[in-house]
Amino acid sequence: MGCSNTKQFDYDDSNLDNYYVRVPVSPLVDKKSFMRQLGDLTNHRKVSEGEDRGIQRKWIRSVSIMDTRCLLTTREKFQLMKSWKGITRNLGHTGLNMFVRMFEIHEDIRTYFNITGKKAFVDIRQNDKFMDHVILVMHTLDEAITGLGEVDYVQEMLRGVGRSHKQLQNFHFLIFERIEEPFIFAVKETLGDRFSANMDNIYRKTIKFIVKELAMGFNEPSLCRSSGDR
Repeated sequence: MGCSNTKQFDYDDSNLDNYYVRVPVSPLVDKKSFMRQLGDLTNHRKVSEGEDRGIQRKWIRSVSIMDTRCLLTTREKFQLMKSWKGITRNLGHTGLNMFVRMFEIHEDIRTYFNITGKKAFVDIRQNDKFMDHVILVMHTLDEAITGLGEVDYVQEMLRGVGRSHKQLQNFHFLIFERIEEPFIFAVKETLGDRFSANMDNIYRKTIKFIVKELAMGFNEPSLCRSSGDR
């Protein structure tokens, strides 16, 4: 699904600075202002098409545009997707660490997975049904993060996942928030030295966005008709 508000961007894995926003960048960016900035960079002289494109790239590298829906800049999205590749190679391991950490600090969550007693907690790694759920959750996170070039789609997808949790007995939307710290913990464990202070900030903003959209979906009113409307 398309997203009219989303800034399209390309990037080159070999160089962190090689990401380019196409003109016009987005409805959120005034094109006249954009071109005026380019004019300032060229001292208002006429330039060739190739030189103009080089100037655009230089300008974009110095100006990072904020997406107000997820509170990530264009550059942060690029850095996130580049970093997340290290997670996709270890989705199952990262997901298991995330859930184990969540069970350790929020023991009441175990009841939703029928995990009672120390033995059951130790044996979860051999529980195929539980591991299937871990992979399902991680694929949802993967789709959300890799899809941030189309934020409208990601919002719709996450809200659908949030709505699906209404069928869980005694589930409350605030429970979604409990995944935040375990998520950061697991990502840090997987990335090791690649998990910098900057990436910590980016991942925290990302998981807060994901949790917010899940909660919004859960809290959406059910689309059911009253008996008088039937």
